[in-house]
Amino acid sequence: MKHLLVGIDFSKSADHALAYAEEIALQMKAKISLVHVVPPARTAGASEAKKRLTELADSSGARGITTAAYIYEGSVIETLKRVIDDGDCDLVVMGCQGENFLPENPWGSSTTSIMEDTRIPILAVPGYAPVKYPLRFLLATDNGCPEHIRQLSPMLDLLTADRTKLLLFHYLQATERSTPDREYGRLLEGIEHRFYYQVDNQQPIGNAVVEFTELIAADILVVTHREGHWLGSPTSDSVARRVTWSSSVPVLVLQDSF
Repeated sequence: MKHLLVGIDFSKSADHALAYAEEIALQMKAKISLVHVVPPARTAGASEAKKRLTELADSSGARGITTAAYIYEGSVIETLKRVIDDGDCDLVVMGCQGENFLPENPWGSSTTSIMEDTRIPILAVPGYAPVKYPLRFLLATDNGCPEHIRQLSPMLDLLTADRTKLLLFHYLQATERSTPDREYGRLLEGIEHRFYYQVDNQQPIGNAVVEFTELIAADILVVTHREGHWLGSPTSDSVARRVTWSSSVPVLVLQDSF
C-alpha cells in the first residue's frame, strides 16, 4: 500500500481522517494525496480552499510523509469518483459522521455514495475513533467467500505491521445451515486468524456486526461491498452502509471487483 487519497472538506471529521491516514502512511511508507472538491455554488472560495489545503499538506510533509494537494471544481461525489478512478491510489480515506451521519450533507454522504461505483477500497473514519494504527482487525464475512485472496489484499497489506491480529465474524441467519469458516480457512492458509459466528435472528445483521466489533474491542471493521448481497446491497439500508454510519471504529470497505 503506497498511495493514500484523503478527501478533505476542512471539517473536523476530515481532519481526523487525515490524522488517521498519516498513521497508516508512516507505517506503510506511503504517500498521501489530499483532494478537495469545490461545489459549483462555492467557486468564489477556491483560492482560500487552496491555501488551507496547502497548509494541511505542509503539516503532513513535516512528519516525513510525501504529500500532495489537489483542488477541483464540480459536483463533489461525481468529481471524487472521477479522480479516484483516474488515479493510482491504493486506498481512499474519508471522514464519516458515524451516528451523526447527515444524508443531506454532500460531503457527509460521499463516503458511502462513492463505494457504489469504485473498485478502490475505502476507509471510513468516524470523528471519535482513536488516531492510531489499527492492530485488531475484524472481518465480517458472508457466504460469498472470495475466490481469490487478491480481494482481501488491502486488509492483508495493513496486517503486515507488527502485532496485528485478524478475527472473522459471521452472523448465522435462520435459513443458513453452515458457516464459511472452512472456505476462509483455505483462502487464508498460512495467515493466522480466528473465526467466530453468532446464531441470532433477533436483530438486524448490521447491528450484530457493530456490536460484536465493540464486544471484542476491534480497532477496525472490515466489510466487503458487492452488489446484490447482504453486505453490499445498493439499497440505502445495506449492511455496508449501516456499519459505516454507526461503527465507532474505522470501517475498511473492500470491493469485490478489486
